[in-house]
Amino acid sequence: VKLKLYKITLFQCGSSISSEELSKVKILMLLLWARNDLVVSFEATKFLFANVQLAKIIAYPSGGHLLI
Repeated sequence: VKLKLYKITLFQCGSSISSEELSKVKILMLLLWARNDLVVSFEATKFLFANVQLAKIIAYPSGGHLLI
């Protein structure tokens, strides 16, 4: 079985993506977020998590956006 890795950022998704559109995503999604990330808010990460059925979150206590 071949697996493909996709890296999608919130900037690529755009701010206009709806929860309805996200609910159509049927792939495993791993969301990495660091507490002191100044680029992507935890609210944005939680929005993805809440609207993608197969999403998981790993939240790091520190590391900022560059960790990811």
